[in-house]
Amino acid sequence: MNLLTIVKNSIYLFFSHVLVRFVSGIATILVARSLGIDEYGLLSLAISITIISGFFTELGLTHTLIREGTKAGSDIEELLAIYLGKRLFYGGLTLLVTCVLILTLYSPSHYQVLLWCVIPSILGSVLTGYGVAYFQVTQLMKFTALIRASTGLLTALSLLLCFYLKSDVFSYSLAYGFSILFGGVISTGLVLRKVRFKLKWSNKLSNGLISFSISGFVVMFFPQLGPIILEKTSSLTQVGNYSAAYRIPSILYQIPNVLALAFYPMLFKLSNANNNFEQVKLNIMQTKFMSCIGMMLCLPFAIYSEWWVNIVLGRQWVEAAFLLSVLSFIVLLQSISSPISDGLAAAGYHKKRSIFQVANCCLAVILFLLLSSRYGAVGAAFAAVIVELINLIGLVALRKIGIVIIYKSLGSLAPIFITMLLLGYYLKGISWLNPVLGVVILFSLFLILTFSLDKELKGKLVNVLKKQVEKKTKSVKIGDSI
Repeated sequence: MNLLTIVKNSIYLFFSHVLVRFVSGIATILVARSLGIDEYGLLSLAISITIISGFFTELGLTHTLIREGTKAGSDIEELLAIYLGKRLFYGGLTLLVTCVLILTLYSPSHYQVLLWCVIPSILGSVLTGYGVAYFQVTQLMKFTALIRASTGLLTALSLLLCFYLKSDVFSYSLAYGFSILFGGVISTGLVLRKVRFKLKWSNKLSNGLISFSISGFVVMFFPQLGPIILEKTSSLTQVGNYSAAYRIPSILYQIPNVLALAFYPMLFKLSNANNNFEQVKLNIMQTKFMSCIGMMLCLPFAIYSEWWVNIVLGRQWVEAAFLLSVLSFIVLLQSISSPISDGLAAAGYHKKRSIFQVANCCLAVILFLLLSSRYGAVGAAFAAVIVELINLIGLVALRKIGIVIIYKSLGSLAPIFITMLLLGYYLKGISWLNPVLGVVILFSLFLILTFSLDKELKGKLVNVLKKQVEKKTKSVKIGDSI
């Protein structure tokens, strides 16, 4: 188990996911300020449909590619040819069905915005996925980082250009769609420098595909439920407020998600080698690291949501403040459930996981419909948190050692988080205390208590830092001798 490799891959992914998402987040905030609540709600709806459609071009193929590609003696080039052939087929079918659904379900006044956002995005997602999947299975994360970064920056820059030109909502949707497409072209170009372009049709990647498809669909679908259902049960104003509030937790989650992406191939590698003991140890470490980061990200936004909304979005978005306070807990819940889900998949529990997630998905639709129709965006926010909590409980229960993994991961972290949350609400009541100072106090105490009570977490971080310092020192000595 090479923790240093995971850390290096995490750093590459950090720059591609977190920093690019941060820039994209700034662009999105400016878009929200520029368009207003209703038009931003329409654009959010278009992006939600785009994300759902993009999933159907993939259907879990990346997971089966990683599973097969990490096996000893696997032919990566052949597997990639099969992967591309299936994705192109799924992409064409998805494009046709999505266009029919848009023309059937939505108002003609929305056709232009929705179609010109969705069509190029579907094509782009196929090409982007081709590159990301190849470099992920070969664990060349710097190229995965380059692909993510180029696509994200293209999207952000195109949105910023529209903001500068004071464009209408159609121009924003067009810019979003074609930036995804151009990112896909860059991704494909990087792959073709490593392997030959080849298409092949085979069932090699089909084993277990349905289970991975269901799991991937649920992960992708949950964040999009709010905008899609709110558009039917409430108004575009409610969609706009919910989408603006949800945007912040979705960006924040990319930080712990970097670790999930870095750990994922290693979990399968240990599982394929039948090294179950080390696989469980790695999964506990992953859960502990991700949970710790998720807790730190949740605290400031759950406590000081009004201040953040006022700073980031402006006073006209005041209704989004309470939504942000509720939705910030999603960052924490996903930071715990994601590594648990990865561990289940790597250990061969993906079928049981899929059955549970289908049931939870049905429950999610019912909860969103009931709560959003009665309480609007507030109801949708609570529905989102409840669904994530049920998802976490179910994933833990699916595995006999699930409780053990949770206990070893959160045994010391959970009491610290609850203490900091209560302290945060107390600090918020002190009128003279600036929110920035309050956050600094909470972070400092959280880290002090965590490293004092969790010796294993502290030890792992210290070991990684020591190895990195030793490596740098060794390279310097070699350079001096030359």
